[in-house]
This record gives sequence, structure tokens and C-alpha cells, in this order.
Amino acid sequence: MKRFLKCAFVCMLLLTSCKGKTANIKTYSDKAVSLTMEKTDECYFDVVSGVSSLKELEQYKKLCQTDYTDAKVYAITIDEDKMHSYMERMGLDFEEMSDDLKKNTMDASYRTIFQRLVFSEGSEVGALSSVLSTTLTFNAGKPTDNEILLYCKEDSYPMAVILTFQEDGSATASTMPLFIKDIPSNADEIETLFEQMPAIDVNVEEYTNS
Repeated sequence: MKRFLKCAFVCMLLLTSCKGKTANIKTYSDKAVSLTMEKTDECYFDVVSGVSSLKELEQYKKLCQTDYTDAKVYAITIDEDKMHSYMERMGLDFEEMSDDLKKNTMDASYRTIFQRLVFSEGSEVGALSSVLSTTLTFNAGKPTDNEILLYCKEDSYPMAVILTFQEDGSATASTMPLFIKDIPSNADEIETLFEQMPAIDVNVEEYTNS
């Protein structure tokens, strides 16, 4: 009986640890979004951006009025094998790279995907998104697959949080406001958004803490 209770207690601890890890990732993702919104403060923006004219953009004004605390969040995973093959066809030789460079290249490609979308709206819009982007580092506990959390509001622009994880358990949460014309409001529309880009195969699900 004692042995059974001990096993049950250990299992309960493991389950609690897993739930804590999930909540921890979402907590840091929320914090990164919050810091991005703090950057929209006019005084802060003037000093850091050095380009006050960006404040005149409609995208900036609309973002300033957005509250992401009640946003619907979607978890997006990307087929890295397919993306890897595409980059090889474009000329990258992964066989000649160190493991660290391979990992760095794949992690950076997540951000490149969204940069292409945003900069297609113009260089000023791309610059605005870059100035407001935020990166946080945290300890995820153990390595897991990279993913994206997309915060969606029907009346404003989506906010992407790119979550990348390293072998030592460290992780980063990097935000990017997506100033795009076709604003997605559900999983199907998010998948359609990625169809604009070659060799990007995604899985989209509404995010839950369970």
C-alpha cells in the first residue's frame, strides 16, 4: 500500500510539473506581448525608434488601441523537415554546417516567415514591426519543439510570438506585430495565410492550457 501511494505521489508531481511547464510558456508569451504593447508609448517610441514619422502610420495607431488580454490564441507548428528540404533546394548545404548553425538557421527561419509577410506591406510597415518586436529568454525546463502562438483579435492585427527551444532547456519568446491586410480570425484563415509561402506546411489549433 505504501509503495502504491508513493508511486501515485510521484505521478502526481510529474503531472503537476508538466502543467506548470505549459503555463510557464504561456506566461512568458503573454509577458512578451505585454512588453511589446508598452513599447507603443509615444515617448518611449520616439527615443528608441528614432523615426517619429512611423507614429503617423495607421498600423501604429490601431495597435495602440488594441488589448490582447482577451485575444483568442492559436498554437502553430511548422513541418521543419519540409522547410529544411526547401532551404536545401535553394542552395543551403546543411551537411557542411555545424549542429549549432543548423539549429540557429532553423530557429531564425521562423522569424523570416513573418518578416516576409510584414515587409510585403511596405518598408515603413516592416520597420514599425521590427521596432516594436520584443524577445524574452526563459528556462522551459526541458527542450521541446519550436512553435508559434498567434494572438488574434477580430478588430485588430494579430500578434505572433515565436517560441524557440534549446537542448539545455533555455528558450526565447519573440514577438512580431503582423501588420497585414487579411487579418485571420480562425484556424482555417491562419492556414490560408501560410499558403502564400512555398514549402511551409503548418498545423493550427486553438491554444489551451490543458
